[in-house]
Parts: sequence; structure tokens; C-alpha cells
Amino acid sequence: MCANVHMHLCSLSDWRKQHFQALNVTLDPASAHPGLVLSRNGKFMRVENAGKSAEETFSVLGREPITSGRHYWEVKVEMEIGNKATWHLGICRDSAKRSGGFRESPGMGFWAIGCSDGTFQPMISKQSVPPSLGKPPEQIGIFLDYEAGNVSFYNMTDGSHIYNFSRASFSGPVRPYFSIQTLNTSFTICDVSDRPESIPAPSLETPVTAQEQEKFLGDKNKALEDKSTPTQSHTPPHYKLVSQNTK
Repeated sequence: MCANVHMHLCSLSDWRKQHFQALNVTLDPASAHPGLVLSRNGKFMRVENAGKSAEETFSVLGREPITSGRHYWEVKVEMEIGNKATWHLGICRDSAKRSGGFRESPGMGFWAIGCSDGTFQPMISKQSVPPSLGKPPEQIGIFLDYEAGNVSFYNMTDGSHIYNFSRASFSGPVRPYFSIQTLNTSFTICDVSDRPESIPAPSLETPVTAQEQEKFLGDKNKALEDKSTPTQSHTPPHYKLVSQNTK
């Protein structure tokens, strides 16, 4: 039975890789808070200094607006051990308010998870008590199914599922979202162009129809049978750029 379960999960892993497109995310300097430092290649970010206002949220968006399809990207999170870090990542509506201080929640157009004073949790409304998500992973995968209104987060180190937002109403373009509020914390957007076969299986909450799985497994079996048969801009002034190896 265990072998069958393992084979089934591997098949679903292949299904996810085949049906989600790797998105080459880069940070948009025009959307960056002036307290953030971005690398020139748009793949790295950190906070500039400790003189930040508690009333402001230091955030930046990805350049890539998303209006359809299934996409995924990965982010490496680095923070000091024992540091009560505050950071968030996920997606937000292109039209979401990000000036001054704001709270990320689906009602405000944000679907994100992160650390708040060291507690790893989903970002939901103030009226709800967010569940603790345990220890924050070093590398997080964000999987977006726009048409289904589904945003799933995975620990890309061990393949485990972290959290899932379902039946979201995006009402227009969304973009990758990143926020860091504390020093000694940084994000690096990973290269997913050559993602290995170990991409995690979809969350059980992710809408995947039986017809889609049946078709995929049938196509995969046919491919295995065939294989076994012998044959023949410029830089805006309000933020700071650094080289990739500067932290």
C-alpha cells in the first residue's frame, strides 16, 4: 500500500510540474518602499537601516502582472537565528493600497504568509486568530492558480504543504508581493528554470479535477509504454540598488 501511495504522490508531483509554469519573478524598483535595498538584477532585497517607522510597511512587488494561468516561483528567506523577524510574501492585487501602514489580508487584496515578531502565520483579518505554521522554512514555493482562485505555499526544502488560500476573488491583475520589516532578514528569488522532479504534490485543497488527473496518468503510462518499445529602465531615485553579493 505504501508503494502505491508513493507512486501516486510522485505522479501528482509530475502533474504539478507539468501544469504550473515557472515564473521568472524580478522585483519592480518603481514599486519599492524607499527603506528597501534591491539588487540590480531584481532578485535580492533587504531593509536599508533600523530607522524605520512602525507606521510604515516596507514592501515591493514583482514586475510581472498575472491575469490568468497557473504559475509558481520560489523565495529563499534568510534571517538571524533567534531574531524576532517580521516579513511577508505571497501575492496582492495590482490595485491594493500599500502606502503608509497597512495590514496584509485577503479582504485588503493580499494573500500572504510570513513572520510577525517571529511567529510564522498566514496573514488574515484582525477579527480572526491566525494559526501558527510552525518553524519558517528556508525556501518557500508560491503556487498560484488564477482561474481557480487558489494560492498554495510549500516548504521547498522537504516538500511539505504550508498553507492554502482557496476561492479567492482577484478581480484583476495580481503581482508577487514581498515585505521585510526587520534588519538581518533578506529575500532571494530563486531560479526555477531547471526545477528538479521533487516539486511537491498539490494540496488536497487545491482544485484538481478527476478528469485532469486521469488524463495525466493515462498520458504518462502511454509515454512509459512507448519508451519501453524499441525504436530509432533607468533607476528611480527613491530606493537604493546594490550588487547581488552585497547584503
